Order: sequence, then structure tokens, then C-alpha cells
Amino acid sequence: MEALPRQTCPVLLTSSVILCFLNFPSGFHTGKSGGQLIQKISTGLTVGGGADAIVGFPKKLIIGEPQLHLFNVQATYSLSFDLYTYIADSGNLAIWEYTGEIN
Repeated sequence: MEALPRQTCPVLLTSSVILCFLNFPSGFHTGKSGGQLIQKISTGLTVGGGADAIVGFPKKLIIGEPQLHLFNVQATYSLSFDLYTYIADSGNLAIWEYTGEIN
């Protein structure tokens, strides 16, 4: 499938627990993949100190299903998204970062 240009969340995250919800209002594509979620960390090897190294494998974003993602890396990281072109006009991606204590 053809993807839109990669988008990056403008906020750096620190929690190992993230909830994603990709909504498509018509409901037609519910349960299908709408793109990928990519976790990136900074290795310090780039000019500007941006997050430059992909961690693990991209995770599928399923339309209409809340998805809990648990990350093992305990560092500040960014999230990038590759969304498929049919999401562009009507889709909506929401991301929540868990900020409570994890025992």
C-alpha cells in the first residue's frame, strides 16, 4: 500500500506504555491496517541530536481498535507514523502516554 510521507510526533516521550487509536469515521476500514507506528531514539550520531535510530520493528496501526504498546527502551524517544493514503482525508490518530507509576 502507498503511504503518506512519514510524520513524527512533535513531543518526546518517556513512558514505556503508549495507547494508540486510529479512527476512520465511516467505519468501513475497521479492523484493517491503516499504517505503522515507529519508535526512534537518539544515538547522538546525528547533527542536531534528533531521534535517529529505529528501535525494534514497526507496529501495525489497526483502524478502530485501541492498541496498547509496551516499549522496553527506558530512554526519551519519539514516535513516527507511516499512514496509508486512504487515511489522509478522514482518518484521525490519537496517542496517549501513560504518566503514572509502574511497579
